[in-house]
Amino acid sequence: MLQLRKIWSAVRAVKPQTLNRLLAPFRFGGAVLLYAIAARSWLYWELGHVEGPPFSFDPRCCSRFQLAYWTRADVQFALWCTLVCLVFAAGSLLVLRRGRSVGGRGPLSHLLAVAALLVIGLLHGGYYKVAFVFHGQLGASLITEGLENGFDLRDFFEQLSWPYPLLVVAPALIYLALAATTPGGRAIQGAAVLGIGAVLLALPQPSRYVKPPLRVNPSAWVLESFVSDWLATRKFGELDTLPTPEQLAALSLVDVSRSDVPSPLLASATGSSLAAKAPNVVVVVLESVGRRYAFERLANLEPVMPFLTHLRERSLYFSNHLSPSNSSANSLFSFFTGLYPEPSPAVFSTRGDLTIPIFHNYLPWIGDAFLVTPGRLTSYFPRSLLSHAGVELRDLYNLGLNQLRPAADWGSGDERDGVDAFLLRLGRAESPFFGAYYSYAAHFAYYDHGPEFRVLPDLSQKLHRYYNNLRLLDVQLERIVSAVRARPEPTLLVVLGDHGEAFGQHKGNHTHSRGSYQENFETFALVNFADVFPERVITHQTLHVDLLPTILAGLGIPFGASQFQGQNMLAQPPSRPYVFLYGNEDTLSSIHVSGIKLQLEYAAGTCRAFNLATDPLELVQLSCDGFAEQMRVTGMYHAFQPRALHALQDRLGSKPTARAD
Repeated sequence: MLQLRKIWSAVRAVKPQTLNRLLAPFRFGGAVLLYAIAARSWLYWELGHVEGPPFSFDPRCCSRFQLAYWTRADVQFALWCTLVCLVFAAGSLLVLRRGRSVGGRGPLSHLLAVAALLVIGLLHGGYYKVAFVFHGQLGASLITEGLENGFDLRDFFEQLSWPYPLLVVAPALIYLALAATTPGGRAIQGAAVLGIGAVLLALPQPSRYVKPPLRVNPSAWVLESFVSDWLATRKFGELDTLPTPEQLAALSLVDVSRSDVPSPLLASATGSSLAAKAPNVVVVVLESVGRRYAFERLANLEPVMPFLTHLRERSLYFSNHLSPSNSSANSLFSFFTGLYPEPSPAVFSTRGDLTIPIFHNYLPWIGDAFLVTPGRLTSYFPRSLLSHAGVELRDLYNLGLNQLRPAADWGSGDERDGVDAFLLRLGRAESPFFGAYYSYAAHFAYYDHGPEFRVLPDLSQKLHRYYNNLRLLDVQLERIVSAVRARPEPTLLVVLGDHGEAFGQHKGNHTHSRGSYQENFETFALVNFADVFPERVITHQTLHVDLLPTILAGLGIPFGASQFQGQNMLAQPPSRPYVFLYGNEDTLSSIHVSGIKLQLEYAAGTCRAFNLATDPLELVQLSCDGFAEQMRVTGMYHAFQPRALHALQDRLGSKPTARAD
């Protein structure tokens, strides 16, 4: 008892300033713990009240008490935060003079603590937002991808609907509330926090399985992912066969049927003369429109998109078409250039110095060139590629309309305003012109545009809202085509989806850019210009990279075999054994003509395969052991494509793209 009295007397003798300095790291850790517990409580409540909760979570699996077991991850993170603060404070005492340590300089220590807690809140808010939108985990790869695509904090904050702003600022508010109490109150708070942590660590583990993404502390996961990414040894590195200088100069994919002497594979047919009439070109890119949805028939047997279905029947239609990417920036890059995207998280297609020729640069008669979208072109779009090629860009911020409809989505204006702006620009375009419209309405979160477009009634279901927005797009597409056909001069029309869309066909696979199943890539394309492209259905496998060489060949525009990585699909049959697809989650897929789809998941370090000929829905996963040659080919492409694209841009330099003669 005497010893306890001595200890208590010593504690009471400590100056308040010194006591505050000693308690500061524990106050910081306590704020982290209280915030993390509150954020996890909200997460578990939200999981039971949303349509299609992320990571295939079943709300019936566990009681809230059982789920509380996983707060031990938050306790551990809070302890690590406390330890880091203690080390930082002790280190500052050794480096700086007595009484001038960072931990004890009042406003400065509070400022540093608030800044760190805002980062923790930002990571928590971002992690949960990504979980509910993409059904994926925020980590180093996704953050790197966003930065490479031009996504910045302004984009992040603009899409933070309630309660995400509170998740961001809450830890700092908790810390300030703790710091504002008296020393006696702080002691009580400390005891309470320690008691809460001890209780949480003592909870029994639930017997039902909960997936790891719902168990981790978000901030700890993100920070650990950066460390792991920095320390990780890249898998499948032995497959990366470096290309020769001749291959890089030719831009041609290698002949994978020969392992001794790789040779150019893609020999595109060339035209002999220009088209008899120099037409306008109008391109309509339908964001996130998958083929399996666009042409599906409703209960009354009417197609979801009746006008597009009608147009398809009167066009050159690619019925087995894929995007080479599950993300818009890479998909658009491939369509405009006829080149595959870079199979790497470092997004080549959004580089600011790109001067690669695009579609209209190969048409010597084109003068005016423009693109209009109701969306935003600040991120996930090859903005510099198009602007350096002489394309006038108009988006949400400069549509040129006197009045805009209220925007339901942070990333876009109303689709009808976008089409209004495009038709206005079309009306003053000087022939011959190149005009592109890039839609947005079918992008997540599929906001409702009113009863006139509701082909399915249940607005609580994402898939119903998506179908309703496909009908909206169909009506807008008809407006565009009617305006184009009202002009006296001939116009070549191209309509395509930029990539597919997923609605849980495979567990955890939602939207488009975090999975590499067929639903993520599957879309459509058609070319409507009866003078050159009669009605026809092309049934063999095609990709965006094939559209430009096919159209140029049809128009009679000469081009060389090494200019594109796609093929002229008017020639029969296609002369390539493989096509390649890249998913932003760092998954490279190759599809052999036999239907074998092999995937190298570089981020996870795993390989899987499917036989699309017998299993088109990808329900039976195969081992990669029996496909050694395809693995070798996929690794060769992984090594070749980034180097080929960078070598091409180095040769072109920073000068503006010259139109082809």
